[in-house]
Formats: sequence, C-alpha cells, structure tokens
Amino acid sequence: MPAVGTLGADKWPGLVKLIEECGEVQRVAAKLLAFPEGIIPGEDTDWALELLDELADVKAAIEFVMLRNGLPRMRMQRRLMEKLNQFEEWHAIEATRIP
Repeated sequence: MPAVGTLGADKWPGLVKLIEECGEVQRVAAKLLAFPEGIIPGEDTDWALELLDELADVKAAIEFVMLRNGLPRMRMQRRLMEKLNQFEEWHAIEATRIP
C-alpha cells in the first residue's frame, strides 16, 4: 500500500510537496512585506535571498508534479505566458496611477 501524501504517492505524486513549498513562499513573503528591505533587526537572514530560494523550490516542485503526473508542458507554457502578459499589463496600469 503506497504512503499517502508522499512524493511517491500513487495519486498526484509531489502535490503535497508543492503545497508545502508554496506555504514557504507565503511565509517569506510575509516577512518581506513586514520588512521591505529584506533585513529584520537582530537577524542574520537576508529575506530577499530566502524568497529567491523558496521560489526556486516551488519551481522544482511544479516540475516534479508535472513530470510525475503527465501534465502537458505546452499547456503550462501557454498559460504561463498569458498570465505573465496579464501581470505586466496590470503593473503598467498601476505605474501610471502613482503620482
């Protein structure tokens, strides 16, 4: 019987790890919103670099989930580009609103 919720689970292997890694990005993002310079007084951690590491971990988890579950790469790439363009448009609109 396969272990439930592990990287090698029979159904959706890697999904639990992807969820965990997304949570780590949220944790680090909260630190950066609280301390925008990326440094918390009294700590040695550079939270901007920590964010970079956690984002890399999410990308690795996404790749693992896609590979192990046979998800189509072309669809992922198409959606990624659509979203990236949308985010760029939103960013441009917001930039024009800043006095």
